[in-house]
Amino acid sequence: MSLRKKGKATALVLSCIDPRYISLTTDYLNHQKELKSDFDLFILAGSELGALTMDNWNKVFKEHIDIAIKLHKISKIICVSHMDCGFYKQHYEVKKDNDIMLHHKNQIDLKQLLKEEYPKLKFASYILDNDGQMLKSS
Repeated sequence: MSLRKKGKATALVLSCIDPRYISLTTDYLNHQKELKSDFDLFILAGSELGALTMDNWNKVFKEHIDIAIKLHKISKIICVSHMDCGFYKQHYEVKKDNDIMLHHKNQIDLKQLLKEEYPKLKFASYILDNDGQMLKSS
């Protein structure tokens, strides 16, 4: 019996609202990582950037982590970011979002923030490039 059928999930996934990448993200997590729908999906504009820079969003994200721990017994947070992100462009006031290291840095910052509050949770992060390829970040 799968964890999902038992009302549990292995991970909570933080992803961006951009519709170009939602199905790529879930397909990757369902097939490549073999979670097979064994995750809760939480979506914020800018993924990690939204969680880091928007106080109310950060609070709601943490509340969802708490609920996922309590109800689904998650043991991991997975953060998925993507290049050419509108929220990154808006936040950093740039025309192009093409600095992959900026995404990586923000994912590391989120990892550190979560590690302080949720030391038992594992963390993994990925960045989707403009070709839809999933790159491991941490």
